Amino acid sequence: MKFRVLVEQDEDGFFVAECPNLPGVVSQGKTREEVIINIKDAIKGYLESLKKANEPIPRPITEEVVDIYGSVANNVWSRFNKTTFNIRLSSSSLNRNSYNFKAK
Repeated sequence: MKFRVLVEQDEDGFFVAECPNLPGVVSQGKTREEVIINIKDAIKGYLESLKKANEPIPRPITEEVVDIYGSVANNVWSRFNKTTFNIRLSSSSLNRNSYNFKAK
């Protein structure tokens, strides 16, 4: 089972992770690797508590990565150092969209 996790670094340098599909599931760590381990444990614990309480388990978020500058448009964007922008559209609550910008 896969869940989307948002990771940010706070003002003190710690990494904070949350799982938008699972309300209240938040964790932190000194490094990105540590916060990923911690949030996995938090997600597992949350799901186990739902099972014990006979509560429904939320469905994982499904995402698609869409290249909005494919084929023909690549010619136009080549003068901008071949920068492409990927938009991740998620089906999470409240139509929350996350944007992932990557330069090639």
